[in-house]
Amino acid sequence: MSRRFPFATLLVIPVLLAAAAGCDKPSTENGTNNQNTDPGTQPSDEPYFTTDIPDLINTDSSLEHYFGYSTNLDDSEVQITSSEDWCLIEYSSGSVNMRVSRWGRDTEKDGRDAYPAPRSCTVTIIGGSIFTKTVTVCQESDAGLIQTPNYMTTLYVNPSGGTETLTIDTNCIGLTARTDADWIKAEFIDRATLQIVTQPHPDNVFTPRTAGITICSVVNDSKTINLTVKENDPELSSGRFGYEDHTNWD
Repeated sequence: MSRRFPFATLLVIPVLLAAAAGCDKPSTENGTNNQNTDPGTQPSDEPYFTTDIPDLINTDSSLEHYFGYSTNLDDSEVQITSSEDWCLIEYSSGSVNMRVSRWGRDTEKDGRDAYPAPRSCTVTIIGGSIFTKTVTVCQESDAGLIQTPNYMTTLYVNPSGGTETLTIDTNCIGLTARTDADWIKAEFIDRATLQIVTQPHPDNVFTPRTAGITICSVVNDSKTINLTVKENDPELSSGRFGYEDHTNWD
């Protein structure tokens, strides 16, 4: 027996098939394909230049540094130069290689090894007319000399407060100081002069206070020395240094 379909059903089936086929067809309204039109995925026509080169580079522990840059500028519009020949810059296709020659040590001088002075240079990065950046490259001696007067480890101060200055022997480009107590302030007023300001003792019954000062290189924080600051006992004090610290007697 043959199976019969209503005439209306036969008309509906082709219509449904045509509609289903049209679901995957991209729209061409206004002459534009609407697929993948997210502006974030389209290449930018505006010129740009970005780089991961930091503002300060310490070359003490590493003599080669690698950085990158991204740009749609022509290669002829990108310039990366160094102000000193001991810092060599090579770059191309978004890659920057910085090679720095090592400091040598001077010959014997004044009964001990002489430490070379630190040096620094400027690296200039230019990306056409849209980007300019200057980078400071610092190199300190591997020895990293930071030394207090007479190898002092403890400084005794007056409980009434006041100001002390110490000249630090160093071959570092610059030094910074931090303290662990709020009654004392320490800062470098020039490259090697440490100024220490203490506040008067607030107690009626005197109990000596102690604080610590950490002195370190501004380029390499691992180059550090510590100085202890103690208040003199007014009844036992006899000057700037304590009796137990015999290496600090003047």
